[in-house]
Amino acid sequence: PSLCLGYKNILIHCGINNIKHSKSDVGYWVNELIKKLQTICELCPQAKITVSPILPTRFMWLNSRAMEFNKLLFNYCRNNPRIGTLDFNIFLDEGGLLNKQYSRFKSPEDGIHLGSNGIFILSRIIAHKMLGSPTDGRSYRDVTALNTGSFEPRPRRSVVQSC
Repeated sequence: PSLCLGYKNILIHCGINNIKHSKSDVGYWVNELIKKLQTICELCPQAKITVSPILPTRFMWLNSRAMEFNKLLFNYCRNNPRIGTLDFNIFLDEGGLLNKQYSRFKSPEDGIHLGSNGIFILSRIIAHKMLGSPTDGRSYRDVTALNTGSFEPRPRRSVVQSC
């Protein structure tokens, strides 16, 4: 969380790695995330914080764990006005799985990761949440150009010590 200091927009993207094993406690991992979110809220009182919940997958058993995680996360965020979330309903098919049009075409056995269409949609969802929705035909790049400095992060610090 301390690496977030100085940023005006903070996006936390949740993945599925820690909950994909059946013996993993979903509630434990939500609580770990909540602790980090509370710390970020304290360290960055002016920042706009957005949480990207776990994306749907092509596996029903994994989706149920992801939806359990997301439900607990949404309950926390709903009671904390400083934290917004992304809506991923567009990624779902009729059966509640990741729609095939958004998954990897070249690796159909990969039911977890987004393909290029899904990545494009995800990037638009993030841009809309972080920058707003240009309604007059301008691109997001044009909107950010008008707000020079508003969305730029502070200079990056290296986490590796130089010799």
